[in-house]
Amino acid sequence: MTLNLFRYFTLPHFYREKGNNLLTITGICLGVAVFVAIEIANQSTLASFKKSFDSIAGKSTIQIDGGETGVHEGVMTALMDVPGVILAAPVVQAYPMIGETGGEIILVQGVDLLREDKVREYKTEKDYKRDSVDNAKPLHSPKQTAERSLEEKQDHTSLNSDDSKLSASGDTQLKGLIDPDTIAISRSFAQRNGLKTGDSLMLKYNQSEREMVIKAILEDEGPALAMGGNFAIMDIANAQEAFDKIGYLDRIDIVSSSDFSVEEVIRNIKTRISPGLDVKRPEMRNRQIENIIASFQINLRILSYIAILVGIFLIYNTLGASVEKRRQEVAILRSLGASKAQIYGMILQEATILGLIGSSIGVALGLALAKSALSLVSRTVTSIYLLTAVNEITLTRGTVALSMFIGIACTVLSSFIPARRASRIRPHIVIGMYASNSENRPTASLWRYGFLSILFFIVAVTFYRAGMSRSNPASGYAAALFTILGFTCITPGFTNALVRLLGPVIERIFGIPGKFSIQNILRSISRVSVTTAALMASLAMLISIAIMVESFRETVYMWTVQTLKADLYITTTIRFARGTDDRLRAQVRDIVEGIKGVAQTGPYRFININYGESKIGLASNDFEVFKKQGGIWFKSGDVQKILEEARAKDGVLISENMELKYGLKHGDSVTLDTPSGIMSFLIYGIYYDYSNDLGVVLMDTGLYKRVWKEDYISTLGVFLEKGAGIEDVASNIKKALGASDYLLVMRGQELRDRAMSTFRQTFLIFFALEIIAMLVALLGITNSLMISVMHRQREIAVLRSIGATKGQIQRMIVIEAATMGLTGNILGIFAGVSVSLIMIFVITRQSFGWSIKYNLHLPNLVMSIGPVLLVSVLAGYIPARKAAGIPLAEGLRYE
Repeated sequence: MTLNLFRYFTLPHFYREKGNNLLTITGICLGVAVFVAIEIANQSTLASFKKSFDSIAGKSTIQIDGGETGVHEGVMTALMDVPGVILAAPVVQAYPMIGETGGEIILVQGVDLLREDKVREYKTEKDYKRDSVDNAKPLHSPKQTAERSLEEKQDHTSLNSDDSKLSASGDTQLKGLIDPDTIAISRSFAQRNGLKTGDSLMLKYNQSEREMVIKAILEDEGPALAMGGNFAIMDIANAQEAFDKIGYLDRIDIVSSSDFSVEEVIRNIKTRISPGLDVKRPEMRNRQIENIIASFQINLRILSYIAILVGIFLIYNTLGASVEKRRQEVAILRSLGASKAQIYGMILQEATILGLIGSSIGVALGLALAKSALSLVSRTVTSIYLLTAVNEITLTRGTVALSMFIGIACTVLSSFIPARRASRIRPHIVIGMYASNSENRPTASLWRYGFLSILFFIVAVTFYRAGMSRSNPASGYAAALFTILGFTCITPGFTNALVRLLGPVIERIFGIPGKFSIQNILRSISRVSVTTAALMASLAMLISIAIMVESFRETVYMWTVQTLKADLYITTTIRFARGTDDRLRAQVRDIVEGIKGVAQTGPYRFININYGESKIGLASNDFEVFKKQGGIWFKSGDVQKILEEARAKDGVLISENMELKYGLKHGDSVTLDTPSGIMSFLIYGIYYDYSNDLGVVLMDTGLYKRVWKEDYISTLGVFLEKGAGIEDVASNIKKALGASDYLLVMRGQELRDRAMSTFRQTFLIFFALEIIAMLVALLGITNSLMISVMHRQREIAVLRSIGATKGQIQRMIVIEAATMGLTGNILGIFAGVSVSLIMIFVITRQSFGWSIKYNLHLPNLVMSIGPVLLVSVLAGYIPARKAAGIPLAEGLRYE
């Protein structure tokens, strides 16, 4: 019986209504495609980080990381007799800019070549022969490098060289890196830039330019895959000299003995070295990266669900209308012996087929969209979090399976109510008595929906209040979901009231077509409400995001005006890439302050440090300059008093998101691992900071120099004397410092514009997602009206036979589309404003730790009605043409 139903009932139905089914499949397809594209972008970004870190880590089981301040090379000596340490490989790392490639950044690692092959394997483009040697060299001084030959290196004793499990070897080409100013680059980087062995490469770093000779080309394997192939290696001593890190390392990679557990070796190491150093497994860094960008990726994933949610409305509408249209056929089947379960199963079967087709196409389309999504996501991650180069798409079987499951499950879920309605059709009532107004629902249904909406709103408010007091955005997402559900349930009653209110006006303006449009909407309130709710949901998310972005934009602008008060700023191009460690030398401040027209300078230093299992920012600035010139925006308290006390008592300030994420407050102490040991600092104030969402500890420049034992500058603010010409001073600074495309001297306004540009790019992906959701909703209007036209073929034919013109029929359908668009827009505005409150005061605050000043632009909201009405009219154009083209004879024979 089931197979016969499929053959004689389902298949003909698919053929007859292929247009509507195509629209439904398109809705499913777009929803699944958005989900797939975002999943691929998220997975590819994480996979890129993991691939880079894993390839760089090589065989090491432990890493000692000194952050941006580095590890003193004396630590190598302390590791000589640590139980469980087989080998310690020192690494110097930098991200210089390449002069010949228009500002491209490359990861350069300085390594000890005779230790390196025990940790990482490099293959060059030519065949090579490994020469076995018994001993490796210790860390050496840059001054000795130029004078020392490779044979002299081999006379030294390696760290734990008596361990028979490891032996050193060398590569003929890589041995050439012992020469000063030489480098080996990856094949992919060489090919992209037309470079070969023997060519020169200009590296720009720390205010200096250094011409390097390419000694070898590395095959794209292992470490050479890091940073998307923008990778190079140097001899460690040459790297220390080139990158101004003499006497310091960035990290030490350790190969531990299998006779000891890794945790045991880590404990042994910690007893021998400074507590300010981070000792961890390499894989812990991957976990740190996942934690850092988790909030951003979760928000993207949640937004991708909106397109699927809107698709559910569309599917429900199609299947619901299909059931209404086939009431007589279903009744006949029931009278011939088909059971309720078989009818139920038949409708679910149709939904499953639609879901399978739509999801399959959606996965393929999502893969095509993934490149665009990946570009937007990777640019945002680089702007806000860490420098990355994502050029490979990662698509797992799990993603495909999950996407297919979501698409099919949502389709089947949305078909339950139509299937239940079909199974309850009573044959003796329906057969021979089909009425065109079968879609009518009693007024009691409107009251039931109204009651449900109130219930959902109460739940939403409960979650909203809970989210205000928690550090988890989950309550915010729940509040937003129940808010949308509340407005969905209120849609039928609101549509009914609005249409009745506007009915006389529409009839007076459009005449008979307007009258029939109003009557049809009221007669089909259930179907129309579902389509309107879909439009409302997508508009609500688009409007809420627009309000959030505009509020955030104005807040960030106020913050930049409040904090970026210097007339000029000096920094490096590389510094704008997150995660890089380029900096200015301290002498820059002295040089600039000696230039005529300069009144004062404010040195700003920013580095990332470990805080427990997380990363936070550590910043320093001259608090005396802050007191005089301003440049900090406190949540509360007297600025002068806070800065004076913090400077006098070696206290610190913390950013607002640091307060929220870690539960710190004014008067508490924050404990940090420093190069001077573990130290606690009293918190004297909390300030607004929108530069990152990790949390920042800010201290006076003098305190930073004493504790972190370095004197570098990330950005130097320059305040001019009254009457000094900003262009003249900027020109003199450039001459004094030799500014170029690497070293930047910018006006304050220029830096503020750059900050705002980064901000706009951050939210570009969010708007792209919601525009797709809007497209799905507009497809719903087209689909709903197409179904309405099929329902009313006889009615339309009768109207045509008594004198209605094709133009009047078209206007009637278009008026229905415009009315649905107007209703959805009005509800969407109210829902969008409600959800925007949740996004700003709960989700954004709990995800990123930022307080945003709410900014509602009512004129912009009102102006959105026009475009939505226009697009709704366009969505109704195809159904209107179809309605006007119905042949009279066919229409009168319909049913």
